[in-house]
Amino acid sequence: MGKRILITSIPSWNQKSGSNTFSTLFKTFDSKDIANIYIRPERPDSIVCSRYFNIREWQVLRSIIKRGEITGSEVIRQDDILINNNELVKEQEKTKYYSRNRKKIFLWMRELAWKLGKWQSKELNTFLDDFNPDILVFPIESYFYFNSINKYIIKYCKPKKIIGYLWDDNFTYKQYPNNISYLIERFFLRKQVKKLVGECTEILAISPKMKEECDKEFGINSTILTKPLRESSIRSYKYQGGIIRLLYTGSLVIGRDRTIKNIAFAVNKINETGNHLQFDIYTNTAMNLDYINEIDKCKGCKIHEAIPQNQVFIEQEKSDILIFCESLEKGNNVARLSFSTKITDYLSCHRCIFAIGPRDNSSIEYFQKEDAAITCSNNKDIYSTLDNIIHNTDIIEKYAEKAYLCGYKNHNPDVICKKLKNIIYG
Repeated sequence: MGKRILITSIPSWNQKSGSNTFSTLFKTFDSKDIANIYIRPERPDSIVCSRYFNIREWQVLRSIIKRGEITGSEVIRQDDILINNNELVKEQEKTKYYSRNRKKIFLWMRELAWKLGKWQSKELNTFLDDFNPDILVFPIESYFYFNSINKYIIKYCKPKKIIGYLWDDNFTYKQYPNNISYLIERFFLRKQVKKLVGECTEILAISPKMKEECDKEFGINSTILTKPLRESSIRSYKYQGGIIRLLYTGSLVIGRDRTIKNIAFAVNKINETGNHLQFDIYTNTAMNLDYINEIDKCKGCKIHEAIPQNQVFIEQEKSDILIFCESLEKGNNVARLSFSTKITDYLSCHRCIFAIGPRDNSSIEYFQKEDAAITCSNNKDIYSTLDNIIHNTDIIEKYAEKAYLCGYKNHNPDVICKKLKNIIYG
């Protein structure tokens, strides 16, 4: 048996959640050596991991009043059992509601519930004792409660190696620099993140921009590690003529919903002169009915519910252009240092990418530096960019090839796997 690796995450390792960074990174490891602790009320289905433990948020909330409430349990992969759990479905609906209504008061109430609730349970301790990890791998998040769970695991298990992963801006004041409540909250989060970074034997950074800023902030030498390209048999793309299909697959939080709406408006305007574009949106974000109707009223546009990851890849291969987007709202810099997990999935598809987002966004900077996507950094240029594409369709093939070559150069699975194994076993 190799070194036992415990990985924590907020979502489960589930195709429908779309959060497959860890399951992709660790797929060449022996699954018997990997366990996962996660938070959301979901069932995992990944065979990359052998053991899963779920700390249930709504049970943590109930435990404030009912101290005997069981807040965590080991769960079995979804493929292994037939699930008909009405309680789980109800929890998922409540989680979707609050993810759709991300008001500060709800987020603060959540943090308070985790502070008062009984998540440090005998069930969790039994799982930790039994698995007895040699290595802990975890993302350093902007959620106090999740970071506290990892602090607890570090103290309880005393793993020989502790690897933190920074993939979002959780330590600067640059996301909402003019928001007082944000600045106060960020003051305390920075202190927590700094302590966690100090506990780690290794820090992974999701992008060159993240590495540059976190190294300067914490006086460390982090290692850049992205999700590798997925296996794909596609090696070329040829535009077949006719309607050009645009596809977006992913969440619509932190302002992405408004960017997607502006793309839909541009598609609608272009389609006034004929059926030129089709825009399909698949999302696991629970949107209100008004938003869905507004999108669906745009000619050639349709919003769909989330589909499993393997079906997402099929839809991507049936498309001509893959849409990447971040918020273009002034003062919204939440994704400034992020490097979206969908980037390498997109690069794997050998398809043209149309990326919309601020110029100083890490992902947009990457696309522009590598010339791997058609990019746009303001709402008013979305229409003219799409209009140029339909009148110069050769650009679709040109950027499909550029995207694939960029992926092969920078996200080769063999190179990334070797780098990760050197970090884990070195």
